[in-house]
Amino acid sequence: ARAVVALPERLMHILFLVNHFPPGPPIGGIVTYTHLMARAWKDAGHEVSVVCQSQDGRRHEMQAEGVRVVRVRTQPYPGALWDKIKFRLISDNSQRLLFHREFSYAALREVESWLRKPDLVESPEAFAWGWHLQRAGFPVVARVHGPNRLAREADPSELLLRARILEEAEWEFMRDAKGVFPVTEYMKGVLEGWGVRVEGVIPL
Repeated sequence: ARAVVALPERLMHILFLVNHFPPGPPIGGIVTYTHLMARAWKDAGHEVSVVCQSQDGRRHEMQAEGVRVVRVRTQPYPGALWDKIKFRLISDNSQRLLFHREFSYAALREVESWLRKPDLVESPEAFAWGWHLQRAGFPVVARVHGPNRLAREADPSELLLRARILEEAEWEFMRDAKGVFPVTEYMKGVLEGWGVRVEGVIPL
């Protein structure tokens, strides 16, 4: 049985992983959700950090509305060569797949350098960004917006190997997460229909 993270009655250091984060143009629901949740946890008195992707290939750190925001550049990781070959063989979008896996590893390397490690890591299921932190033993919970499997089930012709690779990565990430939290009641029902144990819904 999967161990579930129990939120202690104390102030925590909470880390969010996301592809982008303000200041800057909001990009999609995952970014908007992460921004709102980071502010809410900060207003509740917790220490909040965000690790997101750098847009210029350099590391940047700043405070935004009381939230520590670190933008990291992607970097090769153990096994990257094999993934590069595999992705290239199965997908015409291999660089995008590799980029997100490199971001996952860059997030781990960044957090390993911190004096105060996070008590809890929250990552969307998208591209399994929290995978490397998960494998390193950090308590990672999966926040589920819209897994790749939904697209395949909506369009059975979407049986590309690329879709399968993403689906398997997200599925493995959710399976091994300390908790799975969809953002809507609808997604909760979908996950339970797939046999995924859901700890609760975290709406906007």
